[in-house]
Amino acid sequence: GPRIASILTEKGVTTVEDLLYYLPFRYEDRLNPRSIAELRPGEMATVIGEVRTSGLFRTKRLLIFEMTVAQGRNALKCVWFNAAYLRDKFQPGQTVALYGKVEETRYGRSRIQLIQPQFEILADPGEAEAGAGASLEMGRIVPIYESAGRGKLTSRWFRRIIHSAMENLAADLPDGVPAAICHRLRLPPRREAFVR
Repeated sequence: GPRIASILTEKGVTTVEDLLYYLPFRYEDRLNPRSIAELRPGEMATVIGEVRTSGLFRTKRLLIFEMTVAQGRNALKCVWFNAAYLRDKFQPGQTVALYGKVEETRYGRSRIQLIQPQFEILADPGEAEAGAGASLEMGRIVPIYESAGRGKLTSRWFRRIIHSAMENLAADLPDGVPAAICHRLRLPPRREAFVR
C-alpha cells in the first residue's frame, strides 16, 4: 500500500530489484543459539528465550529499562539505558532473540546480564511457532536488516518479504553481464546468485 511504499522509498527501495539489494548490516548465528546456563562473562552470544518481566526504572541520572528472559529456571537480565521507548515493546510470554556481550551482574538473582543488547521479537504469546516464518528466524544464519519507518518495518518484516521475492524470481532472470564474461569468470546465473 501507499504507506509502506512511502517508507520503502525513504530507504531507496522502489522496485523488487531494489529490495533484493537491500542488504543486511550483520548476521546472527541462530543455528546454535546459546543456552543461558552455558553463557560466560566476556563473550558475545545469541540467546533465545521467553520474556518473564520487564519494567522502566528511574534513577537520579537516567531511565533504565530492565527485562528478564528465561529458559526454564535459568534467567538472564537485559538492561538498556535511556530507553523509555521500550516500555510497551515487550510482553510476558514473548519469544525473543538477543545478541550482545555477556557481563556479570552485581546484584539480583541473575548472575549474568546483557547490556544494551540487540533484540528481535520472534513470537508473541500464542503465536504459532511452526511454518515458513519460524524457519526464517531459527535454525539458520539469520540476516539482520536495518528497520525502517521508525520501527514499523522490522528486520523480521524485511526477511519475510525478501525471502518471498526470491522465491518468486523468474527462472530465466535476465543478466546484466554478457554470457561470455559469465562463462569466462564462472559466475553463477543471476537468480542463483540472489538465492545464495
